[in-house]
Amino acid sequence: MRRILLIEKDKSNVSCFLCLCMAGYATDCLSPQYLRCRVPKEKFMSFSWVELAFGAMVIIAQGLSFWFMYWLFKKLRKPKSAAPAYALDTGLDGKAIPVLATFTGLRRVPWVAVASNSLNPMFRLDGQQLFYRVFRQKQRMFHDILLVDTRSAYGTFNLIFEFTDSPFTFIVNLGSASRVAYVLSLLPSSVPLSERAQAACLGEPPRERGV
Repeated sequence: MRRILLIEKDKSNVSCFLCLCMAGYATDCLSPQYLRCRVPKEKFMSFSWVELAFGAMVIIAQGLSFWFMYWLFKKLRKPKSAAPAYALDTGLDGKAIPVLATFTGLRRVPWVAVASNSLNPMFRLDGQQLFYRVFRQKQRMFHDILLVDTRSAYGTFNLIFEFTDSPFTFIVNLGSASRVAYVLSLLPSSVPLSERAQAACLGEPPRERGV
């Protein structure tokens, strides 16, 4: 016996009707002679458009997410142009050393910064002191420096200054390996360097480290 879907006019369930029709149980309801479902045309059309709009939004969101991942992958793989080398008198006599950005970091977490400054960074070596600016200008004596380290990745060449009395570090992005080697050569020999910094310092043969 053919099954006939009977739904009262005031208790029509559009979603139930559509599910049963898709499952093959309400095929007879579509024929005029056995039509028993009273589904308002407005409800049926509005339900279909909501599903269609939701599906389109999902497709667009997935497409945008794939495009963003592809753009990020291409950006990271694209090599950055290195900053030009410093002139031979750069940073001498307390002059400011051009840098790309300065950061405040955390010791033992070299790639994490709690503050940054790329608008008006400042970095210079004057006498026995280190002057720098992230938020405000600060100064440190060279004997307060616990260790100087270097890190580089994706066109970023950082010098990291760790201090004896602070968990925070000063990080400066110089922009090229030659600049890192040049600045390391300006530091006095009393400032301790990490193994990476010592290897980077060997890349500047014309100048010996300061005394």
